[in-house]
Amino acid sequence: MKRLRFILFALFVAFPVWGQEIKPADDVLLLQRLLPTVRTFIARNNLPLPSDFATNRISDFKAGGDSDSDLLTPRLMIDKKHAFSFFGTRTNCHLDGYRRVNPGVNFILGSADPEQIQALAAQTNTLNEVSARKLCDHYFQLQGHFMTNFHPVFFNQITWGNKVQDPKHYVAFPYYEAEWVRKDQINAPAEEQHTILPSVRMMISGVDSSLQSYDRLLLPGSTDFDSNQR
Repeated sequence: MKRLRFILFALFVAFPVWGQEIKPADDVLLLQRLLPTVRTFIARNNLPLPSDFATNRISDFKAGGDSDSDLLTPRLMIDKKHAFSFFGTRTNCHLDGYRRVNPGVNFILGSADPEQIQALAAQTNTLNEVSARKLCDHYFQLQGHFMTNFHPVFFNQITWGNKVQDPKHYVAFPYYEAEWVRKDQINAPAEEQHTILPSVRMMISGVDSSLQSYDRLLLPGSTDFDSNQR
């Protein structure tokens, strides 16, 4: 049975333990640092919610971190559907992950119910392998990444079952995943990595050509390399 290369990581990022209230000390972090970044990300990627959303649509927020370190790992959820993760300090915090909570896609992992699998697969796929690959490249470059800084992409359509051994139960879903490993690392897909490598991972939907998830792993700030890594 074929699984997503990075699906377990995706679930970990998508469903953290959210905080239940915003402390006064975190107001500046949220309002002056995180929200402007989130609004820019929404507009840049044409996500299905307005970039000028009212703050009462924030369903969960947690600053993260501990008293022994200046580092923070904030988590922000909007409308219980859009999860954003960050890493940094109170004065320099960058977005390192986005997840659109999609129960249908998450269901792929948790059940083998044939009817529900077929229902998910029956959604109209407006993309093919060529157009989906181009769309992944488009979203990759939208985030400010440069192809020249990474190895060739690992790209595939998300499927269920084995097409060769059991074609009767093989299903292709209208979703695609892509992973770019930074060029200074050994090029290997996530399931073959012994440790998390500096990389970019994403999932897109063939149903509406939207960005479903985006993760920048072990990459500095808003760049692909630190200046001393080149």
